[in-house]
Amino acid sequence: MKIFVVASSRGSTNSFRPEAEIFCGLAKLGHSVTVMTIASKEQMDIYQKAGVRLVAGEPLKKICFESIKLIRKELAENDYDIVYGTNSKNIPNAAFACIGFDVKFVVYRGTTGGLYRHDPTAYLTILHPRVDGVICVSDAVKEDIQKQVWKNKQNVTTIYKGHELAWYQDIQQGDLFEFDIKAEDFTVICAVNARPSKGIAVMLQAADQLADIENLHLLLVGKGMDQQPYSDLIANSKMKQRIHLAGYRFDAPSLVKASDLLVQPSISGEGLPRAVMEAMS
Repeated sequence: MKIFVVASSRGSTNSFRPEAEIFCGLAKLGHSVTVMTIASKEQMDIYQKAGVRLVAGEPLKKICFESIKLIRKELAENDYDIVYGTNSKNIPNAAFACIGFDVKFVVYRGTTGGLYRHDPTAYLTILHPRVDGVICVSDAVKEDIQKQVWKNKQNVTTIYKGHELAWYQDIQQGDLFEFDIKAEDFTVICAVNARPSKGIAVMLQAADQLADIENLHLLLVGKGMDQQPYSDLIANSKMKQRIHLAGYRFDAPSLVKASDLLVQPSISGEGLPRAVMEAMS
């Protein structure tokens, strides 16, 4: 079987690895797999060692004519059986590119909620009429999507993203001294990119209630933690001196390993949180 994947590899290797291992596994089983993405040297090595062919390119917006042209060129030059789109920018471009080609178009969904029949933007992604099937990260996501799709509900299925313990065995414990956190302190870490569904505001409000625990520190790792409304909540918190903003970090697993407790305060939308599985590993 010939499979063409439109994927995103931006960010740290650990953030894309579970998905990449699926593509690598298919290649090792004898399928012809091509991935269109912008990958780092480390990421390219992982793909190439597995025999995955790479095409340089990645949509940066929902409708990117250059990306659509590139995908159509691939489809015209190769007899693909399946095209697989992985996120809200890749899916619309791949969907429009697939029009007119005899190829199955399968997409990925990793969150619950946020998809509604009355929302016109939903027809750019999961509800696009060119979509033939949906792979969901968990049964909760599958049940949610089956309520929204108009037809072929049997083509909405669950395939879990696995994690290998070996990926984390060589991770060195990070040094929290850069945040003025001492070895005897108790560190709670939250490693997410800030969005309303991630519940950061709820966590900061809860932390304010624990300010009397003098050795408690909260380490926030990810994009957007320094923006509103979080910046005001931190500035007005009774433990503001012990809330540390690390920003986006490629060594997030090392910081998690150095902490005492990981908190995932999401209030909606989670399918199968990667950060939780990484911490458990």
